[in-house]
Amino acid sequence: MTLRIAIAKGRILRDTARLFDAAGIDTGALLADGRSLIRPLGPDLEALIVRSQDVPLVVSRGAAAIGITGYDTLREKGFDLFELLDLRIATCRMSLAGPRDLNLSADPNRLWRVASKYPRVTREAFERAGRYYEIVPLSGTLETAPETGLADCIVDLVDTGGTLRAHDLIEYEVLFEVSSRLVASRTGFFRFDGPIRDLVERLQPVIERSAA
Repeated sequence: MTLRIAIAKGRILRDTARLFDAAGIDTGALLADGRSLIRPLGPDLEALIVRSQDVPLVVSRGAAAIGITGYDTLREKGFDLFELLDLRIATCRMSLAGPRDLNLSADPNRLWRVASKYPRVTREAFERAGRYYEIVPLSGTLETAPETGLADCIVDLVDTGGTLRAHDLIEYEVLFEVSSRLVASRTGFFRFDGPIRDLVERLQPVIERSAA
């Protein structure tokens, strides 16, 4: 049987290719040009390239036994998956940000308009803090929401913070750190127990060396 791993496109795919290459996994086809989204990684391992937000669904429905996507996506989607390994790649953070004159504690009864493409994460953060909120669902250009009056603040991924600074926004709270995780469904884990454990054992020392 061939173990199929769903891998998120973009930065996660590129970082995964470097990680796999360092672990001695054949990545020749992983970043190759071509229309096929199923790519061989060896005789008994193949990759399915999908959008990051689709990885949890693909794994939970059995189209792939395991998957690699960001912790932000896993928190937002909320699927019941085993987290096998923190790969420590594609790192960033989920943050609450807004204009410099924002005062989140000024009025405890204020209704905050929050722009985000992470409604679940946003809801959890504001309810945990005891703040009233209205989510403004946006899929992009979140940084312009306070400037244009769409929202008071935003919840989004932050890497270097350059885009925030360009729109005169600052981070007020880091909600959690984000990195890519290797996950499995319950069915996939038990069906491919041996190959999955072998993959984890190959990746673990590479991750530990890179973190040292």
